[in-house]
Amino acid sequence: VRVSGKWRTRADGRTLGELRQTWPDMVLVKLSEYQALSAARHCTPVKEIDEARFTDRLEVLPPEDWQYPGKGQGQSFKSSEYWSGDVTDIFAHVQGRFFEFRDRCTLSHQDIVARIQKEVFDREQA
Repeated sequence: VRVSGKWRTRADGRTLGELRQTWPDMVLVKLSEYQALSAARHCTPVKEIDEARFTDRLEVLPPEDWQYPGKGQGQSFKSSEYWSGDVTDIFAHVQGRFFEFRDRCTLSHQDIVARIQKEVFDREQA
């Protein structure tokens, strides 16, 4: 919050200068910047998993945004548990293989498949 022209924490009223005594690299950023930095910190690379893990995660909690477009386009779903903000675990079955990674819940099925294509299939072709 801003008090007498200075930004202060809500919890104890410390200024940025006071906080830097403990955390010298601390910076003041807009909320949208913080959310983007936080999301990037929690995102993970795509990793291949087995069918048992995919099925277990599908059945352990109700999935969010389960997509099964058919016609060989695979399927994907998102965990209903979130790591931070809008970052959650994402699971996909593409080209007969199973994958998991952590990213924003706003990714579409097409975005999920494109990320797997780039991080896995394209690298295997190289």
